[in-house]
Order: sequence, then C-alpha cells, then structure tokens
Amino acid sequence: MNMTWLIAIVVIIVLAGAVGTVMIGHSNANKDESANYTRQSKRIWTNLTWIYVVTIILVVALMIWLLR
Repeated sequence: MNMTWLIAIVVIIVLAGAVGTVMIGHSNANKDESANYTRQSKRIWTNLTWIYVVTIILVVALMIWLLR
C-alpha cells in the first residue's frame, strides 16, 4: 500500500476526532448535565486544543521522517 494513502487515513481520523470532540463539547446534553460547564469550559477547551496541537505536530514529524 502506498504511504500517501496511510497518511490520508491518519489525517481523516484526526479530523474526525476533532469534529467529534467539538460536537460533543457544544451539545445541549453536555451543557445541561454539567453545572460547572461555563466555569470550566475555557480550561477544558485550552487542554483539548493543546492535545490536538501536540498530536498534529507529532504526526507531521512522523510523516516527514517516514517519507524521507
């Protein structure tokens, strides 16, 4: 299998995870069940953003290393 297809699959999975996370974070059920939602949301979104940034950097570095 060509390496480009594997990279495309990884990118699609990461994007699907990001979209799913945002959808869950903005769902009404999530907001209703957590009384501290509005107080903690900035910290939660900051942590999630850092997780995605680090993951994307690691995946890009791995792709560069594998494709050289």
